[in-house]
Amino acid sequence: MATNDIEFGWFIPTYGDGPTLTDRSSMVPPSNELFARVSNAAERAGFEYLLVPVAAACWEAWITTAMMIPQTSTIDMLVAARPGVIAPTMMAKMISTFDQLSGGRIRVNLIAGGGERESRADGVYLDHDQRYEFMDETVTLMKQCWANNRPFDFAGKHVRAENVDVRPKPLQDPHPPFYIGGISPAAVEVGTKHADVYLFWSNTFDQIAADIATVREAAEQHGRGDKLRLGLRSHVLVRES
Repeated sequence: MATNDIEFGWFIPTYGDGPTLTDRSSMVPPSNELFARVSNAAERAGFEYLLVPVAAACWEAWITTAMMIPQTSTIDMLVAARPGVIAPTMMAKMISTFDQLSGGRIRVNLIAGGGERESRADGVYLDHDQRYEFMDETVTLMKQCWANNRPFDFAGKHVRAENVDVRPKPLQDPHPPFYIGGISPAAVEVGTKHADVYLFWSNTFDQIAADIATVREAAEQHGRGDKLRLGLRSHVLVRES
């Protein structure tokens, strides 16, 4: 992970792309060629990372990342990961394998799901707060997978595993960075406990300041006030003014 004071990211449009957000008739359909063109353009422009999103309309994030890593050279991939959809130990193995094979160009965006309807479509029957509890246990278990060199057992409220021994270990030390967004109490609790970067949606200046203060206070309670970086997601409008 880069250590610049300010980093800039873009995204791979795995649901297609176009000049507007509302006119689907002008959309370019998703394809390997589109993803590679966007990835290489972002890399040439000096962006540090690319978000690979997850949603029902998106092509699968991990497979897309596997295709884009060898078609780029320096840019990192911020892969959306949804605990509960992938088994925690398998997710740990996937992340560390990607980290090794990409030369340390993987970051992980933790996603709890857009709502119960979306989650149930993927077979996850947990409510909002339960999904964050599951995320907390998943990330805790993954960190133990990467830190332990001997088999171990794990027992949580939602996640249980025995004789766990995950290899390879990550290339990045101690592991690829975690990103998270969300301002609900459950999201803030898990995010300030585990995330390296906390993401916010664009809003009014006053609301963003209030949300940052909430997150900073929670991070201090976890002893991580000086370790948590902040990020802001916004749309850029390019047009004549």
